[in-house]
Amino acid sequence: VLGSEDALAVVTRLVSSRQTLDAQNELEAFRNASGPLMYPSIDREINRIQRTIQSQARKQQNRERKAVEAQVNQELDRVKAIIANNAQFVTRKEFRKAEEAIPPLDGELTTPDAKAFAQLLRERYERMEGLRRLIIDGIRASPYPKSSSPELRGDVVFATSAGITIKLGDVGTLDQTWEQVSIRLFVQMARDYILNSKLSEPEKADKLLSLTLLVNDLGSTKSAAALATQANQMDPNIAPTIKRFLPDLVYP
Repeated sequence: VLGSEDALAVVTRLVSSRQTLDAQNELEAFRNASGPLMYPSIDREINRIQRTIQSQARKQQNRERKAVEAQVNQELDRVKAIIANNAQFVTRKEFRKAEEAIPPLDGELTTPDAKAFAQLLRERYERMEGLRRLIIDGIRASPYPKSSSPELRGDVVFATSAGITIKLGDVGTLDQTWEQVSIRLFVQMARDYILNSKLSEPEKADKLLSLTLLVNDLGSTKSAAALATQANQMDPNIAPTIKRFLPDLVYP
């Protein structure tokens, strides 16, 4: 086609070895050295090679895209597996242990999606730990009355990071670790102290969101939806944050 078996052999070898740009340069050099009569056939060959270059570029982009998607899915699956394993820590209210189970953002996780998901999960457990601090501060400021829960044998008069102290009338006191405190009582105390606090409505809504996350992780979607609704009524501006943490939660 080219009028030169040597040039054609060089171009064929370059194309077959995927060196299409070199093949195109070889053809253009051959064209410049040829007469006008050869231009049409050489131009057709150049156009064919350019189509090959474009096709190879698209295939390479698809391969790279699929490789990235596979890496993202692999890392997201890893973080999701941690959520399942962390259920035991959440039930025992060991939120720090749950947070520590998340892989570091630098090093182990490489994709932006997985890093963002892990960071959101870390913030989730930090919020849950914040509920414990809220309960501790609330009890120290105003003991939690026995009448608030049938589970209590007396007023909760003191609390630390280790647990709570219940006053048993004239008998003395009973210390319970946070693991011994039922999750039902934990949630109830958190909600009561949030609603009865002197926080602003937006601040209460933010704390209710933290409680929503905890209740949702415990598997009570209906209760989570009710809390999210209450938070949204207090502060409609919190809706995007609820969506960020719980994109699949349906609430009025």
